[in-house]
Formats: sequence, structure tokens, C-alpha cells
Amino acid sequence: MSVFLCTKFFSQLHFSGKDARRYLQGRLTQDLNRLNEKNLLETLLLTPAGQLCGKALLSKDSSGYNLFVETLPANKDEQTKIFTDELLRFKVADQIECQSVAESPYQIICYDKEDTATLPELPGNPHCLDLPQGGIAIFKEIPTEITRILTKTENQDESIFANFRLRNRYPFFSVDMTEKNSVAQVPMSNTVSFGKGCYAGQEVVERVSSRGKISEKLIAFIGPVSLSITEVEAALLDSGLTAVHVTGYSPNPHDNCGYGFAWIKGFTEESKLPDGFSFSADQAQ
Repeated sequence: MSVFLCTKFFSQLHFSGKDARRYLQGRLTQDLNRLNEKNLLETLLLTPAGQLCGKALLSKDSSGYNLFVETLPANKDEQTKIFTDELLRFKVADQIECQSVAESPYQIICYDKEDTATLPELPGNPHCLDLPQGGIAIFKEIPTEITRILTKTENQDESIFANFRLRNRYPFFSVDMTEKNSVAQVPMSNTVSFGKGCYAGQEVVERVSSRGKISEKLIAFIGPVSLSITEVEAALLDSGLTAVHVTGYSPNPHDNCGYGFAWIKGFTEESKLPDGFSFSADQAQ
């Protein structure tokens, strides 16, 4: 069973004020019209040139909007400041308040779908993000039914969270992609609302989506369960792919597959992976 806390990998920002919705709609890649008080959306923050500045989970509650910014525990304060400074870069006379919540009232859990067989609907009214093999849920207070089955991670939470992300094709900022990458290089299907209207970086997103040619790209893939990350990288290079860098690889004995992300130079729709490997079914742009 794998139901565990992952709050430490996110920093919470809370936005309120009469201009909060309009301002965030013009800065984030997601369409705030898709939000309700039950769901979570993945979103990117871009510079006007289309460079990545961060990735977050977006929710709304009765008091405004929440961004749960992906941050590594060792660099949480620095990464949160960089994200906030870029997000508020164009704030002039807008009536919007941004609060960095050091002691967030929210708790974040990750769970496998098989673990919720006895919980047809997660109790406690959480905001939920559905993923291929599990999900992420954000609670104001974790109910007893879930507290009872939480996995005790005992200082292994970083590797457990990494395995969860890779199995669920959930790329994480600062691990699988950084500010050196552009939006054109990463999977956009879950993070960008096409046709939502203007936002910083939109022109780059639309241009790349129509042309489709990128020199280096982050790819989600599936491989043999028995290989190490070094062996996976070697197998991909031996197949003729160039400049391969595997950011993570997680074997999952339950379905006898391994899941990973890799940067591949010269990737095209005609690119092929070696025997025993395949592109993830949701490797969409």
C-alpha cells in the first residue's frame, strides 16, 4: 500500500483580491475557468520568452486561489522566491494580495489507485488531481480513514515520491526540467490550456505547437523492469538516439514495467526506442 505525505515538496502561495483571477489568468498557462472547489490543475509559469520559471498545482477555495509550487526541500525558500518574483513581475496597480504560507493549513498526499479500493471517494472533501496510476489530494485536514493507512516513509520520502512521480508520468520542476528549458521542450498536454486567451509566453507556445520542431525534448517512456538507470541510458544510446539524459527511472514489479523521463536530442515523431521500450501512452504535446 502506498499512501504517503508529500507536503514537503510543495510551497503554498495564496492569492486574493478583486484582480486575483484576472491577473493569474494572464500569467499562468492553465485556464482558471476549469477550476472548481474540488479539482487540482497542473500549471506552468513562463517568462514572456517562453522559458520555464516553475510548475505548480492550482486550486481555488472560498477565500481565493492557491498555488502549490513544486520545490525541492533543500532549496524551498529560494525557489519559492524566484517563482513569486516572476509571477508578480507585471503587478502594478492590480488589487491582488499574495501570501506565502509558511505554515500551510493544507496537507498533500499521493496515493495509488489500487489503495483507494476501500475508499471509493476520498473522504474529507479534498482537491484531487487524477494521474495514470494514482493521484494527488490536498486536504485542510486529513481524515482518520486516510491517516490510518498513511505509509511511514522514515527518511525515504524523496525516493518514494520520485518513484510515484515516474510511475504516474508527473515531471517535477528542478528534477526533470529547469529554468534553462523552454515550454516547447516539455510535455504540455496536462499543463497548458490552448485557446484560453493571452498569457505570458503564449506566443511561443502557439508557434511551437504549430511547427512542432524542437532540438531537444523531455520524453516519458516505459522500459524493462530489471534495468538500472545507467543500463536504461546505455540502451537508449545504443539504439541510435543522441545526447540522452535519463532524469529518473522507476521499476514497478506490479505491472512488470519501468517508468522514466529522458531528455533526447533530435527527437521526432519518427524516432524509435529499442526493443523492450515504448513511449508512454500519454506522451502528448
